[in-house]
Amino acid sequence: MSFVTSKKMTIGDWINYSCLILISAISIFPFLYVFSVSFTDPEVYVPLGFYLFPEKWSLDAYIYILQTNSFINALKSTLYVTVVGTILNVIVSFSMAYALTKKNMPGRKYILGIVIFTLVFNAGIVPNYLLIRELNLINSYWALILMALTNGWSIIVIKSFMDSLPPELEEAAKKSMERMIWVYS
Repeated sequence: MSFVTSKKMTIGDWINYSCLILISAISIFPFLYVFSVSFTDPEVYVPLGFYLFPEKWSLDAYIYILQTNSFINALKSTLYVTVVGTILNVIVSFSMAYALTKKNMPGRKYILGIVIFTLVFNAGIVPNYLLIRELNLINSYWALILMALTNGWSIIVIKSFMDSLPPELEEAAKKSMERMIWVYS
């Protein structure tokens, strides 16, 4: 028994695939060009000239980048903001989503309404800048981390996941934690 059915390609399919291939090529060529220029010897590089394969190959650009401190500093900054930001994002998002799953939490509907409101309306970049300026965080990593600490979409997705878990799972975790505290005390 075969589950594969062959379908004859229609003219519409050919047009659709042709358009997708064309758009893909248009999207990929700039990346290929930059990649090619990065391996081109600076002596033979011609600005505004388009070529996909360098006339003379060279690793000078990569050697220069790796010898400067600015690349290493940028890499350290990126890693710091990514690691710290991700850890804090998970902690804050899961904490808020967990609190919103509790039916008896005071102000739950109001807070959930605020979270949903942020999904629909975005204040923009100016209020974020004003907040960062008032907190004296300009030119600091925390300006990047705090602005991306959480968002409404993450909270709603995590809350939906936690709502799907059976209540017995939380009860078992509480009992397990009580046993662990009793053993260590």
